[in-house]
Amino acid sequence: MGKRRVQTRHGFRFHADLADWLGQYVYLTGGYEPPTAALFADLVKPGNTVLDVGANAGFFSLLCARLTGPAGRVIAFEPIPSVRARLAANIALNDFRHVEVISKAVSDMEATLTIYEGPEGHKGTSSLRPLVTASNKLVIQAIALDDIAEEIGKISCVKIDIEGAEMCALIGMKKLVERDRPYFIIEFTEAYLKSFTHSVGQMVEWLLARGYQLYRIEEAGLIPLDLSIPGLPDQYNVLACQTLPAGLVARVVYS
Repeated sequence: MGKRRVQTRHGFRFHADLADWLGQYVYLTGGYEPPTAALFADLVKPGNTVLDVGANAGFFSLLCARLTGPAGRVIAFEPIPSVRARLAANIALNDFRHVEVISKAVSDMEATLTIYEGPEGHKGTSSLRPLVTASNKLVIQAIALDDIAEEIGKISCVKIDIEGAEMCALIGMKKLVERDRPYFIIEFTEAYLKSFTHSVGQMVEWLLARGYQLYRIEEAGLIPLDLSIPGLPDQYNVLACQTLPAGLVARVVYS
């Protein structure tokens, strides 16, 4: 199906690989996960440092790079070589020199791990948990963010989408969280977390214990996260913040 160069709704350009699900989505809509993208625009300010843990082809890395401006910094973590090549091409397309790519996975400790590359057409599903649909199995290096906290400096916002290993990443950044209290945008998927003996409930408790407020990010707005409500989606993005920014208070939806 080839590749297309897309001018996104957010003002940056994107190499859309039409053989891949993400590329198709961006090509057809000019964006990706609109409620989450809109939220970044309220959280990320010029000069901020943002971590994109599980960067994929870089849509959110590029969005944050545009929001931080050249005075800021985006650090994108992407361990899959084929996906990282797409990420690098997108960074170069926009001449975003303030985006740094790290080829390691993020976990709770420094380690050598096996990662399963997603199938052709959906590389974004690559995971440290075994995949029936894996197209490849790779040995990669992982790090804990606390081990590089000093060289990174103060963090304003962290996005974590690593197919079930999100709790591992949080455990490995306890000191960084205590130091900076960044905003988080995290994907919650109970079935994926179970592969690492974790759960949504455990992740919620970890964040609440550190003073975070949690909101599901939905088309309707920000919905306070309540795990007792029946019928929650199998997968959803969550905003975790110490204090909800004033500009977002009007977006909170109470059921």
